[in-house]
Amino acid sequence: MLAVDGTKVCSNPECLAGGEPQAIENFNRDGSKTDGLSNWCRICRNRSHKGTIEKSFFIRGHEIKNRQKYNWWHLFHLRPEDVVSMYEKQDGRCLIGGEPLVWEDKYIHHDHSYPGCKQHKTRPWQNYDCPPSSVWGLVCLRHNSLEGWRAQDPEGYDAVTRWHENNSGGKIHAA
Repeated sequence: MLAVDGTKVCSNPECLAGGEPQAIENFNRDGSKTDGLSNWCRICRNRSHKGTIEKSFFIRGHEIKNRQKYNWWHLFHLRPEDVVSMYEKQDGRCLIGGEPLVWEDKYIHHDHSYPGCKQHKTRPWQNYDCPPSSVWGLVCLRHNSLEGWRAQDPEGYDAVTRWHENNSGGKIHAA
């Protein structure tokens, strides 16, 4: 309930303010409440929200965050078990370069032009709702970025590749 002096006490028993009154600026608006403000302060609401997003579970020793699980399904219709199996089949190595692939820094490599993949409206570099058969495997950040750039600008990618092939070891120096 809103106090006369323009403060309010957060109703979360685990609030960091410990039941002390806080300025009303620390509360979100909520038209369904009699005082027009949320019962929980912004800090408690943020902590609560982050707690639900950051929850995770383990499959065969690999940590899976709920956000990853959602993304894998939304983008590729893959279950966490499918991704762990891919990682294990690749012996924990990048599909393209073969270097060790850190579980936390893996990316799903797929065919962007595969029939059925939909292009994101606000993020044209990202596809979603791709069938699992469009997925090739797991790659590291470096190779995922290179593949993404190649798909976005094939001429530019080829020009850089040709330049490196013709100028191996050559460096550009500022004048």
